Amino acid sequence: MRHSDEFIRRRLLARSEVDGTTGCRMWRRATRGGYGRLWDGERVADAHRLAHEVFIGPIPAGLDVLHECDRPGCIEPEHLWCGTVAENMADRDAKGRNGGFKNAGRSHEGVRGSAHPRSKLTEDEVRIVKPRLLSGRVKVSALARDLGVSPSLLFGIRSGRNWGWV
Repeated sequence: MRHSDEFIRRRLLARSEVDGTTGCRMWRRATRGGYGRLWDGERVADAHRLAHEVFIGPIPAGLDVLHECDRPGCIEPEHLWCGTVAENMADRDAKGRNGGFKNAGRSHEGVRGSAHPRSKLTEDEVRIVKPRLLSGRVKVSALARDLGVSPSLLFGIRSGRNWGWV
């Protein structure tokens, strides 16, 4: 059975402290990916989600709890808000937090092939390699080593998951 909201409130407050410079109430216990984790009596839950539930109210179905301050460990109710996954991604992109995966302010979503900044091969190389992969007469690990790519990339090309349009 889940603990009472009052019990969870007390635990959240006891296991966090306010950062005087940012006003964030930072979680000081177990984390996963920087997000606080707390046993709610039934399961281990995200501390920021529990904070939203007990200090603000229920989280509508299908929504995430987002951080205005962009600090995953923050459980300060004034910094939390509900939004869709799309709103979370838009917020992330607007604040430049998508892992350096931007170039000149342009997201690379939908960019494929050698135009993609993480591409290891060109279209011409794939056109040469793909028939060899499909023939089954090549050792993938040796070819990967020769090309300086991972075997999983070549398996992806062979299956059509990667470079399927070539």
